[in-house]
Amino acid sequence: MISISPRLLRIYLLIPFAVFFLSGCEEEPPVLPGLKFSSITVVSEPAGAAVIFNNKNTGKVTPTVIEGLEPGFYKIDLKLGKYIDTTFYTLVARDQQDTMLLAMRENPSDWWQNWNSSNSPLPMNTINKIIIDPRGDKWLATNGKGLVKFDGQAWTIIDRSNSGIPDNYILDFLVDRNGRIWVATPEGFGRSDNGVWTVYNRQNSNLPDNYINCLDLDGWGNVWIGTYSAGLVKFDGATFKVYNTGNSGIPSNRINAIKTDDNGNVYIGTHGEGLALYSPSTDGWVVYNQVTSNIPGMIVNRITVDQKNDFWVGFTGSTGPVGVSMFNRKVFTNYTPANSGFAGSLVTAIANAPDGKIWVTTADAGVSYLNNGRWTRYTTANSGIKDNSALSIAIDRDGNKWIGAGGLNLYVGGK
Repeated sequence: MISISPRLLRIYLLIPFAVFFLSGCEEEPPVLPGLKFSSITVVSEPAGAAVIFNNKNTGKVTPTVIEGLEPGFYKIDLKLGKYIDTTFYTLVARDQQDTMLLAMRENPSDWWQNWNSSNSPLPMNTINKIIIDPRGDKWLATNGKGLVKFDGQAWTIIDRSNSGIPDNYILDFLVDRNGRIWVATPEGFGRSDNGVWTVYNRQNSNLPDNYINCLDLDGWGNVWIGTYSAGLVKFDGATFKVYNTGNSGIPSNRINAIKTDDNGNVYIGTHGEGLALYSPSTDGWVVYNQVTSNIPGMIVNRITVDQKNDFWVGFTGSTGPVGVSMFNRKVFTNYTPANSGFAGSLVTAIANAPDGKIWVTTADAGVSYLNNGRWTRYTTANSGIKDNSALSIAIDRDGNKWIGAGGLNLYVGGK
């Protein structure tokens, strides 16, 4: 008679169960009745990115749906020409339908180009304003090296050494319908007519202040001039008329920005007293400040008009960031860091793109655009812009952006 120890008996009895268990693990467990698979909808901005799922090409492009997923941890890669490859990981539960929306980051070398004083004849990297003329030439106002024209190939520098321009510090300028160039400088303002300069200052005219911050032209050919300390000036080509706090309803003598409308009204951005409206036809004044309106700031730095004939106003905060506002001549729609994704404490320029997007440069937070209530921002951290101190912007007929930030930047995206 064979004697079996109790310990061995327990082992023999467990063997059939172990064999059954191991053989059952050779294949993945079936999905039990009533249990559902999950799915992920993958959307990219822009669309058309190839979808790689767990390192395998799915043959699909965004937007697309990946279906039949068991619970687990998954890796998804997106690939699109001229964009940096994007990878994300997601944890999927049972019976789960998720949507993943990803903004593809542009490859800077494919979207940005920069000209600066080291790689081109551009005389300095600080550009206060950019204008694109009807021929497509770019005119740049520098902060100490005169006026520069760039036709895409050649550079032309207009400064005190080779012209009658009043000063090399160009604070503002414009090109009129006759192709004449008007410049605002700390030494008066000037007009170039086919290279022949006429300069107006306190010494040779009734101009009350040599330090000219800004200027604009109305539909009748009058030049409206904003001074640093002597108010607003109208110049009709022969005579000067001065509007200051002593003889008019203007609230401040320090003028930062001017914009005229089709009716001849003049919108004036002051330094500390909000926005003022002057109607020459009635000689009437309206002041928009934080008592009389919902304007968000009192230091108005820039004013422009969009395709709907609404005004866009940019501010500098006295105690903190203020942002920009759309003004429909009644109320301000404000976009501030507190109520939107806008960033930056000093607005330096505002431009209206052909597609209706509003582009804003700031002295401390790069450049941003507004589209359908959402801000998209470009800085040195996520784009090819050369400096986060962006001082100027102009947009050409093709929607390309020319930005003054660490030199001249060309950005062909954002359309």
